[in-house]
Amino acid sequence: MKYNWIRLLSLTLLLTLLAGAVPALAAAKPAIEKPDVFWQGDWQMVVVKNLPKSAVITSVKSSKTSVIEVTEGDEERPWYLHAIKAGSSKITVKYKLKSGTIKSVSATFKVKKYPNAIKFIKLNGKKLDIKPEENVDHQIHGYKKTTTTLQVAANTGWKVDQIFLFLNKGGETVKELDITKKNGKSIKTPKSYDVLQYLILFTSTKTGEMYPSVVTLFRN
Repeated sequence: MKYNWIRLLSLTLLLTLLAGAVPALAAAKPAIEKPDVFWQGDWQMVVVKNLPKSAVITSVKSSKTSVIEVTEGDEERPWYLHAIKAGSSKITVKYKLKSGTIKSVSATFKVKKYPNAIKFIKLNGKKLDIKPEENVDHQIHGYKKTTTTLQVAANTGWKVDQIFLFLNKGGETVKELDITKKNGKSIKTPKSYDVLQYLILFTSTKTGEMYPSVVTLFRN
């Protein structure tokens, strides 16, 4: 299967930017970081907390690849987990210490079936074909407009909690805007920004669970 690398980075990167800098970790045993909810169609960067700085992840395995699929990484590119369908899978990460010793850490991930949270997402008045069972990132290439209108609505039992716009230049986010109150309103999107990313956070009115969706606009 062919993967779009920017798509793999987008959701995890955007949520990380919102969370702010990662605090210093206290001395503790390595453990695989798990999301609060791992939705079907979502991506999760493989992060091992409390891993020695010199350690290098050498492999990541999923006990049930029909539930969670692993996208291989290396020293430059991180590993990713892709939630294929609802169920559980044991994820095992092996890492190599500076001494050459190989160690491993495991955790069980539960995938929850994608919710019917999105009523519609419209870009400049056109309804996007959103398929949450495939992924949570809708991409458009060759986007030329310098003003953009994003309109979002949630289905019954959900609400549009927050909407953020990340303006990227040269592979880096240079500006982050909270545009929740501008839902359905026109926003300037200068051509100097080569990638525009909208992060939409839907929240369940019953459970408080969050469901994220991303719309990524590429200039080329």
